[in-house]
Amino acid sequence: MTPTTLPLVALAELFPRGIARYAAGGLLVVLVVAVIYLGTGIIAGASTFLESTLSYVSTVPRFDRAKYLASRDWRVVFTLGIVGGAATYALAFGEFGWTTEVQPWRLL
Repeated sequence: MTPTTLPLVALAELFPRGIARYAAGGLLVVLVVAVIYLGTGIIAGASTFLESTLSYVSTVPRFDRAKYLASRDWRVVFTLGIVGGAATYALAFGEFGWTTEVQPWRLL
């Protein structure tokens, strides 16, 4: 094993079934984010999903910011679309029961 092939071997161990499905999913997410940006000028992302969703039920001033109140509806739809896409894929291709070799304590 040469130093130039070492990263490829490490990558192959992380993705034993290949990276094609992950690359395809990533391209679809990029496409949707680009369409949202070009159509509305909104930078789409789910990073503030929790904060904007908490603005529905919380009275904490941090969550009552105007930017969260104005963007919470589309962020919920966007995030549900991400989860729904994964569920649709699982139903279409019958891939259930995902497993990992990562120790449970590392997932906490």
